[in-house]
Amino acid sequence: MCQSFDYQSQGDSEGREPDGFDIDPLEQEIEQEWSKLRDVITDTRSKISNTFSLSLSGGGGALPCFPIVDWNGVTRQTCLSDYSSELSVLAAAIFFMCVIVGILIILR
Repeated sequence: MCQSFDYQSQGDSEGREPDGFDIDPLEQEIEQEWSKLRDVITDTRSKISNTFSLSLSGGGGALPCFPIVDWNGVTRQTCLSDYSSELSVLAAAIFFMCVIVGILIILR
């Protein structure tokens, strides 16, 4: 049935309870496991970033220049390379919209 437990005999010889538990080995083991977990997380994060790295920057080529206005023998040209940073944002927005449309098609 139920066992009786003598609390007075568990402490030292004067009947006091022990001062505390020896948890130093446990703390060291916990710290080792946390470091292993951090290593696994950083390794996984680097693998994922390498797998899904997205480079929207263009290749080594330059954007073209177009003649826009021919007025009294003077031709004005507009070069798209002057607007490359704005166009890269536009490329990212178009890519994002394509991803959303693709998700909608798959989920229907």
